[in-house]
Amino acid sequence: MTNAYAEGEQYFNQLTAELPCLSAYLPDIQTAANELLKRIFRPDYKYRKVMIGLTGLEFDKNPQLDLFNTAYNRGKALEPLMQTFDTINERYGRGTIKLGCGLERKKPQDDAATPWEMRRDFLSPRYTTNIKEIPAVF
Repeated sequence: MTNAYAEGEQYFNQLTAELPCLSAYLPDIQTAANELLKRIFRPDYKYRKVMIGLTGLEFDKNPQLDLFNTAYNRGKALEPLMQTFDTINERYGRGTIKLGCGLERKKPQDDAATPWEMRRDFLSPRYTTNIKEIPAVF
């Protein structure tokens, strides 16, 4: 939403989405939120805030099984990752670690500079996975 007290045209919009299965996995929630934001964002407005409301929250430990959904136990596999995420943020302060979203990587075929590119100054050789990096002995 834009600032209701500012001059100029105002904008407010909302959308909802439903996750395909129960999930406490933050990237699932953030992916859904980002998709909704892409659909309602208007570039010419000065935004004041974005609100995200989570509805239909349920305990995801014992979900209703679905014959066609084979990823029903995915939450159990991802639980240690999310607990680690929460533990680090509790110990060192909110926002210490965040999801790496919105970062664009440079594709090999692109010549244009992108906002972010991983540094590879100390990259280890890939002897076991790349035949070109096997050391030659003469």
